[in-house]
Amino acid sequence: MAGGGEMSADVRGILEKRCHDCHADGAKKGGVAFDGFKSDTELLADKALWHRVLKNVRAGLMPPPEKEQPTADERAKLQQWIKSSVFAFDPAHPDPGRPVLRRLNRTEYRNTIEDLTGVEFHTQDEFPADDSGHGFDNIGEVLTVSPMLLEKYLAAAQTIVKEATGNHAKWFPGDIPADADGRRAYAKERLTEFASRAFRRPVVAETVDRLVTMAEFVWSQPDKTVENGIARAMEAVLASPRFLFLEEFTAPLQPGDPHPFVDDYSLASRLSYFLWSTMPDAELLKLAAEKKLRENLGAQFDRMLGNDRSKMFVRNFTGQWLQARDIEDIPIDARFVLMREQKPDPEADAARTRFFELRRKRQDELTKEEEEEMQKVRAVFRKGSERFKNAEFRGEVRRDMRRETEMYFAYVLKENRPITELLSSDYTFLNKRLAEHYRVPDVEGEELRKVTLPADSPRGGILTQGAVLAVTSNP
Repeated sequence: MAGGGEMSADVRGILEKRCHDCHADGAKKGGVAFDGFKSDTELLADKALWHRVLKNVRAGLMPPPEKEQPTADERAKLQQWIKSSVFAFDPAHPDPGRPVLRRLNRTEYRNTIEDLTGVEFHTQDEFPADDSGHGFDNIGEVLTVSPMLLEKYLAAAQTIVKEATGNHAKWFPGDIPADADGRRAYAKERLTEFASRAFRRPVVAETVDRLVTMAEFVWSQPDKTVENGIARAMEAVLASPRFLFLEEFTAPLQPGDPHPFVDDYSLASRLSYFLWSTMPDAELLKLAAEKKLRENLGAQFDRMLGNDRSKMFVRNFTGQWLQARDIEDIPIDARFVLMREQKPDPEADAARTRFFELRRKRQDELTKEEEEEMQKVRAVFRKGSERFKNAEFRGEVRRDMRRETEMYFAYVLKENRPITELLSSDYTFLNKRLAEHYRVPDVEGEELRKVTLPADSPRGGILTQGAVLAVTSNP
């Protein structure tokens, strides 16, 4: 098979034999003409066209049914050529694409504020829900900023700084100079440190000068202090796009570089918001400052994945990818589901019908025989309901199911297990309550742990876990 900008003779022959009647020699059905391109290189560059060809050939839609169909070998050759040549990855000329400027979502904002200032800010209550794209709420294309959200960011900055600077010893250490130059120098030191951490990279001198000027304007007012001025400048930092958005910068191109690389500070933010949903810690920023993060990327990934903060990644990723977070709220009537699956029980159905007939009568209207009958049908009715006793989808079981999915994914990830184990395995994570729900014997205790499943168990893999089954089932 030919690669790059060439088309093999076999593929050209298949296209001429099977496709040209409708898509060449003046024919342009569906807006497609294979002979309308100036060269094979130009033809191969139309990825959207070849994606359509691949889908239609796979589905047997092209050629249309009334035309002579390709042989199985022709279909296989055409599909293999499209995948290996049109969509080939050239390691000598990689195209990483361009990152989209995106804002922090609610979880990232909350975590970043807590790490930066020590303030617990409840974004779930204060900010509107984040939009999702492809099932995830950290996709730049959909994380827009409405006028209402912008107002909430401004109000949040004031609230957060007011609470944070209540601890004067932390934010305003030492004695504040009395002279003007000394005050500016003091404010510059405080704001340089704060803004650099908030912007996740060293802040430029021009930005610091503007912040200091703002602070000085405030403390020059009657009844205002240097602390008031610095606090106002801190509010401006938290309302800045440099804080609210993950803005990436590229390092200068070096000889032999095929494309620009993001710089070390941008890489630090990528890593920290991916694994921890928060700002880079001191170690990441130190390596970024020394331009040594890229060469230590593997070690840093392992360090961060082993940290308890990575639980946030596991919880967020499984919660969105597998919709596991929906299990705690999705409405499920276990009684109704089981009734549909139970074999017909004419005696129980008749007892239920008769029970409700008698209940519609007033107590003083019932004859002695009817009262006795009511006691009997009630007993039959209750006996039929016993089979639902252990099937109720209680809150504890729902939480166990979400934790099962999270712990299962975390185990495959951190233990570097084969990715096929996400679909099939002989283990899962259970406690006694969830094991009884799954009818897995010999599991004791409240804590979920790794359990080897019986040989005949239908469990094993995410597709058989209660959380995934429940949220993807027809309600």
